Parts: sequence; structure tokens; C-alpha cells
Amino acid sequence: MIVGIMSDSHGDAKMTAAAIELMEAHGAEKIFHCGDICGDRVLAEMAGHDCVFTWGNCDEPTTTLRSFIETIGLPWPNRPIRIVLDGKRIALYHGHEADFASAPDEPGLDYVFYGHTHKHADDRRNGCRLINPGALKYVSAPTIALLDLKTDTLRFYQVGVEEKEHLSPNGRRPLMRHSHRK
Repeated sequence: MIVGIMSDSHGDAKMTAAAIELMEAHGAEKIFHCGDICGDRVLAEMAGHDCVFTWGNCDEPTTTLRSFIETIGLPWPNRPIRIVLDGKRIALYHGHEADFASAPDEPGLDYVFYGHTHKHADDRRNGCRLINPGALKYVSAPTIALLDLKTDTLRFYQVGVEEKEHLSPNGRRPLMRHSHRK
């Protein structure tokens, strides 16, 4: 199963729609948003897709927003968010939460998806892979990540760019990147 990971839309519905389109074009069956959604227009773009999201430090979940989320059919994010897909345990964070730093120490956790830093990253700690897809707004190169849970292959893509190549881990030059768990 291929999953798409995005973060930090900061109210940019157009960029969010482009990110979802890119992820689904590359086979993403489920999409994770790591927070800082910042508005109902971004949530509306996620409606109709198999999306799970969490709140970021810039989000303000209100009763009105909860009603809207229920109306468009998205699941309300109850923390801590843990999901099992293809036998892999996934935790979803924004990255500002008090328990974020200790998440990779949780027994049996395979992945932690997070945002907040606006920089894409791929790290490992205690057998857990930490993936930050980068950000969709307030960056010079908006990025998303695609992860194949079966092969553990991770690829970063720049949103809104015609080239089909993947970004390097430092984002400086495009390259094909196949990253596997060791």
C-alpha cells in the first residue's frame, strides 16, 4: 500500500488540492496530513479522499469546525493518532506536541509522520522511521512524501513542478531516491 504524506498547508487550499492530485497520481491509497491545516477550505479539499489528519500549533479546532468536518465526512482527529495499515503501526503528529519526542520509543511503532519544521526529513530511531514530508506553504519548494509500506520505499516530490524526479534529502537537487529501512 502506498500512502501520501503532507503537512503545513496554512490555509492554501489550491496547493493542498495539487498535493492530493500528485499523491493519488502516484498511487497513494491513503493520505496523511500532519497539521497546520488552517481553515475549512483545506479540509474541503481533503473531503472525498481517504484522509487522516491531526491538528498543528496554528490550528484552532472549534465546535463549528467540528460540525463542518462531520458534514464533509472526515474523521475528527482524536489524539494520540495511531493507525495500522498493511501490518505497520503508524503514529501521526504535527511535531509540537509534548509526547512527540518520545513517540519513536513506543514499542512496536514502525513509523512516525510529522510536520511543523517545514523541512522534509527521513530519520530512524529505535527501529522507528520518522518522516517529515516538508510543507505546502511558506517554503520555496513545497513538498510531499510517498511511502510504499510493503517495500519501505520513500520518495519526496516537489508540488507544482513538471519534472518527475524526486528530491534529494537536502532538497538541493533533484534525484531518484529509493530509501529502504535497514
